[in-house]
Amino acid sequence: MSNNFFNKTHGKGGEVDETVTWMIATVIIIVILLISISATVTGIFNFKNFNYMKQTDVLASKSFFSYLLTESEEGTSVYEKLGSEDNLSEFNGELAKDIFTEFYGKEYLAVWIGIFHNRIVLSYESNEYFGKRPSLVAYGITEKVKLNEDKSIEMILKVISVKI
Repeated sequence: MSNNFFNKTHGKGGEVDETVTWMIATVIIIVILLISISATVTGIFNFKNFNYMKQTDVLASKSFFSYLLTESEEGTSVYEKLGSEDNLSEFNGELAKDIFTEFYGKEYLAVWIGIFHNRIVLSYESNEYFGKRPSLVAYGITEKVKLNEDKSIEMILKVISVKI
């Protein structure tokens, strides 16, 4: 009879150990979830500027193309005027600055619109409305529209700064 008793109680120790292990693991998972949820709710993590992987901005693209279709007082579109000019004129530059700096200046690190001359050597163009063209746009949104064989109009919305 003692042999039978030993066999019945000997197997129970393993079951108790396994049950305790699962209970501790469950408690740890619940604690981690509670910490994550409370940190998110209290705002410890700021996800507002967590858009460095963003590759498109539909509203900015539509704004850019609408800007190019805007007609001046003479009845010509911005696109047509830029095709015949070397850089942004007062009308084109001020209009672009009003639209893009106001609407996208807070969301992006840098906003640049200007004429980009299509050359083999990368040129860093500048204009008086947006300054110098950002040198490296690894993380950002770009739209480029060809004006003629030699130049394009380009919009750059830079998300994060990359320094070399």
